[in-house]
Amino acid sequence: MGAVAVVAAAPVAVPAMATALMSGGIYFSGWVAGGVQVPYQMAKDWLLSERVVAHVPDGTGHMLNVRVRHLRESALLYDGGAPAIHLQQDDGVRVLTGAAAQRGLGVLLARSNAWGASASQVRAAVQRIGERGDVTGWLRAASRLSARPGGRVMAKMRKVGALGLTPVERLAVEMALHEDAERKILEGELAHLAEAWKAAEEIAAIADVL
Repeated sequence: MGAVAVVAAAPVAVPAMATALMSGGIYFSGWVAGGVQVPYQMAKDWLLSERVVAHVPDGTGHMLNVRVRHLRESALLYDGGAPAIHLQQDDGVRVLTGAAAQRGLGVLLARSNAWGASASQVRAAVQRIGERGDVTGWLRAASRLSARPGGRVMAKMRKVGALGLTPVERLAVEMALHEDAERKILEGELAHLAEAWKAAEEIAAIADVL
C-alpha cells in the first residue's frame, strides 16, 4: 500500500506539506495538534502558485522564470510612453522596459488570458478603453490599478489576478497594447513615406534647375 505517515503533534508548514505531497509518500489524517484541521486546500494552492507558467526574455539573452504567484505580484507600468513591467520572478524583481517589456507583456497576458474571452467580456473591455478616451488613457488607468499600493479593494470577489487586474481589465490592456503597436507601426510607415516624398520632391526640384 506504500508508506503511510501520520501527522505529528507539531504544526506542519504548508511548504513542508507540499513537499511531502509531491513525494507521494504521505497521507494526511486531517488533523494537527490542538484539533485544528490540516488546511489541505492551502497546500494545494501553494503547489499551484509555485508552478512556472512563463519564461520571459529579459533583453540580455537570459530567460526569467515566472511562476503563478509572480503573475499576481507583478505590475504594469505606463506613463504615456512605452509600457514597462515591474516583474517578480525567481531571482527577485526586474523592471523590463522597451522591447523586453513588450515581449514580456505579450507572454504574461497570453498566459493569463489563455482561456480566451466571451463576447460580453470583449464588449466590456472595449467599453473600458472607450471610457478613458483612447488606448493611452486606458493604459494609464490600468497602470494605476495594477501598481496600486496595498492591492485592490475586494480583490478576491472581483477576481483580481495577474498584474493586479481583473480578466476584463487584462483583456482591455492586451487589446490596447495591440492597437498601440499597430499605431506606432503605421506612424513609422507614414514617416518613411513622408521622408521618401520629401526626397522625391528635392530630386524633382534639382531636375527642374538642370
